[in-house]
Amino acid sequence: MATLLTQILTFTGAPEEAARVAGDVLAGLPEDRRDIRRRLEAQRYVAIQWGGGRLEEVRDLDAFASGFDEPGPGARMMDAVVALRLAYDVAPVEEVLPLLERAYGDGSLLEADDGLFTVVVLLLHTMADRDEALGIADDMLARAHHRGSQFGLLAVSLWRGWLHLRRGDLVDAADSLQQALDELAAWHGAAGGDVYAAALHAHALLERGDLDGAWRSLDPRMRDHVWTSLEAARWWAGVECELLLASGRPEEVLPIAEQLRTEHWHVRNPTAMSWRSPRARALHALGRTEEALTLAGEALALARSWGAPSAVARALRERGEMRGEDGLEDLAAAVAAVEGTPARLELAKALAAHGRTLRHARRPADAREPLRRALELADACGAEALAEAVRSELYAAGARPRTTALSGAGALTASERRVAALAAEGSSNRDIAQSLFVTPKTVEVHLSNAYRKLGIRSRRELTAALA
Repeated sequence: MATLLTQILTFTGAPEEAARVAGDVLAGLPEDRRDIRRRLEAQRYVAIQWGGGRLEEVRDLDAFASGFDEPGPGARMMDAVVALRLAYDVAPVEEVLPLLERAYGDGSLLEADDGLFTVVVLLLHTMADRDEALGIADDMLARAHHRGSQFGLLAVSLWRGWLHLRRGDLVDAADSLQQALDELAAWHGAAGGDVYAAALHAHALLERGDLDGAWRSLDPRMRDHVWTSLEAARWWAGVECELLLASGRPEEVLPIAEQLRTEHWHVRNPTAMSWRSPRARALHALGRTEEALTLAGEALALARSWGAPSAVARALRERGEMRGEDGLEDLAAAVAAVEGTPARLELAKALAAHGRTLRHARRPADAREPLRRALELADACGAEALAEAVRSELYAAGARPRTTALSGAGALTASERRVAALAAEGSSNRDIAQSLFVTPKTVEVHLSNAYRKLGIRSRRELTAALA
């Protein structure tokens, strides 16, 4: 009962009370109640990170970097919390992944909790550019349907939306995040949940090129809810910085970045809405490029410490763009860093930046191929503003852009790829709909899109086309 109460308090905007309840119960709980103790310890640390106590206490988790070699879901929850602490403090991906494998591997974490600690595992796999994140999201969805858990479904919609956003499946991302907003409205919200959903939905719309829609999603009337969760507030502030930069208002970014620096000092990982990237880009836009480059160098060092390809590519790309023609080496390295990874949108941005800078360096012939690839990827991702900008660069480089988008398996969205793979294995549309918890009509739409992109006409051709 104490574990349930602690979680309810956390998700209803009372993290301080949640941390207090967990601490009080732990103080009177016998040492031999090991699993319950671990559950309460994990929930207490979550409550602290949500603003329910002294953030300095998260440093206590550093003593457990090797995790918990104990049975039971409580130990798996603590493994997840320790992994989050290490990732936020930019421990290398290789040190975090073993903790995640133990946290999730035996299935007890998903069975015991489908909306909080399993989300941590999904979040970290996504930050690490790991394909396992897709399977975890599918597991969460199946578990939520099995339990009839509206909260579990909300968690899947929210964080699978972010997963799609990170991978560059922008249409799927916007749809999933809009679903999260709808589910939150039906559920009358959750502390921080509406903030996460609004911010991530705004980010997805921004990447699609809908700046006005993004600002509408980041509804100022929601500001009263922002600080119900310190974690959600960080994501909100990070997305607000992105929208301000896209709107040509860099001077307004600086105080928000400073707030991120002082109030979220425990999050150094650049993939978790850190302050250095928006501040550096704002300084560069304001003509303070030397200061910007110093910060960009720090961000690159942190990205390399974490080691996820998309994080390294983004940091190299941003520094390269600030350096102009002197940054061509950075931009080429950004493309190489993310080539062949799931992060298609970051690859498109790196290719676009490389091609644009080559053209500005009066090397139009060299610029055309990266720009062509950037255009195909941007089209496939649904990044309409990026595609239009790249198309203009191609014309300026003396090329005639192709009118068709990227074709083949690389053009499929995550949803289209899952449906096509199941169809290739012999599943019927009805079976696919049941396994993915969607309607048969949705399956038909995804298959139709997949056939068009793969250049085929029937199920019999799917296996070869996907290969």
